Amino acid sequence: AFISDPWVFGKIATNHCLSDIYAMGATPHSALAVVGIPFASKKYVRSQLKELMLACSETLHENDCALIGGHSAESDELHFGYVLTDSSKKKKYWAKVVCKRVTR
Repeated sequence: AFISDPWVFGKIATNHCLSDIYAMGATPHSALAVVGIPFASKKYVRSQLKELMLACSETLHENDCALIGGHSAESDELHFGYVLTDSSKKKKYWAKVVCKRVTR
């Protein structure tokens, strides 16, 4: 991870994931978290995971998005991501495939 503080990392990672959804013109509804916590003592891992998930939950709540589950595992370094869903009935979203290169 680019930062070792799990609270700050959780805030940044959650806002980054949410911004991808907003950039597509969608509204986040629910999220599944995927977390990798560095190998350490059980007590340390639990405290790090707790800080990370509190920051994530707070940020999701601020965006009216519910954390409905996920998966965690020990890994070589801290990593985090989401699967986010949208509840709107929109049929059109912005996507990378609709972007075209402009040559001048």
